Amino acid sequence: MENISSMHKEKMWSLVSCVSYLLVIQSIRMLANPFLHATSGIRTPEPIRKMKEVLPAAYEKFLENVDKLEHYFKDMQDVEFTVEKGKLWMLQCRNGKRTGVAALKIAIDLVNEGICTKSEALLKVEP
Repeated sequence: MENISSMHKEKMWSLVSCVSYLLVIQSIRMLANPFLHATSGIRTPEPIRKMKEVLPAAYEKFLENVDKLEHYFKDMQDVEFTVEKGKLWMLQCRNGKRTGVAALKIAIDLVNEGICTKSEALLKVEP
């Protein structure tokens, strides 16, 4: 993560405090409905920062990959991933959904971080 600016790294730290992950052995049922365990009360998702303690290399790679995806797509990303035998696998990503207020805040952050221009950022805020 040496190539990530300190300002962006700080933003990512605040982002990861809102994200959670589920440490389980996946089954066919889990893959078919990844929220099954989280919503059924069988398992409780952990804050993503805990992943740093359990899987430090995968955690660092996760932050690096999210940073690359945000710069490539010039938008906040909703990502799905898994870790198998300590190796991080990015499964898919898409532009993250947000409320109107959050869209404005994210657009300002994207401009301040040099990820996109003001014109591009304005297009990301739905009226």
